[in-house]
Amino acid sequence: MKKLIATTALLGATILGAPLASAASYSFTKIYNSTGPVTSDQGITVTNEKVNLKYWQESLDAGRPNMTYRVVRDKWWGWEDWSTPYTDTGEVSRNFPRSHTFQGVPNNDGYHIQFQSNTSSGTQVGGTFNP
Repeated sequence: MKKLIATTALLGATILGAPLASAASYSFTKIYNSTGPVTSDQGITVTNEKVNLKYWQESLDAGRPNMTYRVVRDKWWGWEDWSTPYTDTGEVSRNFPRSHTFQGVPNNDGYHIQFQSNTSSGTQVGGTFNP
């Protein structure tokens, strides 16, 4: 399985109006179902057996966003799933992001958020995640 890596930035300040310690942000444009899974470059360390995701997703054309999010861990052979996939099928404004918590992720480092579009419509996504 090939890995598509996107650039992220490590932030230690306030993001989207809420203070987050060691939060990582991401932003991807033009994700289609033909793109395959896209994985955040910035890794996170899980210390409380959960990963918090604050996100937005917007359509780039007439379609409706349909994105699946999951927590994965980097292994020498590829990405290993560590969460139940979470799917959201609708427009989520940057000004009013949604939140989702992935529970039961073992405490460790090397985790990433993976994004998969389930539609041929172009989708733009972004947000933050932190342990």
